[in-house]
Amino acid sequence: IAELTDIGYKMFAYKFLFEFCVETDANKCFEYAQKAVSLADFEKDYNPEIPMHKTWLDCVNQLGYCYDMGVGAEVNYDKAFELYQKCAKLGLPLGKANLAECYELGKGVEKNEINALCYYNDALVAGYEKAEENLKRVLEKLGIEKQYSGAYIPRKEEFYMDIEDVFVVTDRGVVITGQVKTGCIN
Repeated sequence: IAELTDIGYKMFAYKFLFEFCVETDANKCFEYAQKAVSLADFEKDYNPEIPMHKTWLDCVNQLGYCYDMGVGAEVNYDKAFELYQKCAKLGLPLGKANLAECYELGKGVEKNEINALCYYNDALVAGYEKAEENLKRVLEKLGIEKQYSGAYIPRKEEFYMDIEDVFVVTDRGVVITGQVKTGCIN
């Protein structure tokens, strides 16, 4: 890796090494994720169409995973939450699902099933299909018994909600109505 001069190639190499050793060497995984994330910071000018930017964001999510699961580092839910939040803000579907889990379980943030619901739905809309089972689970926790039928693509103002909001399940999915106050920020 040291011979690679282009940041993108180095980042890709670290990402590959992380994925290769995730089951065998936790300390190396953490090291590779840290190195990849430290090579650059594309948060201000992130463009998902640029492969190097996408690879960097995947690495940020991987570093969050290390802190979340204690892979090569001590568990640090606050740091994992911060990294997942960055990924969700920049549009990474897996980052949105990971952030939803933080809200659902209260990992690094106060437990908030409304935000969990919002981010799981957002992850599903963005193409992360595994989020659907998690979304169903949160709906059940909230006492919504009717069958869930897929992601509802909300209008922007519907992403801002408060615990007092009302949930309506239709054949289009989950519709969130009520006062616009606080909550999921896309």
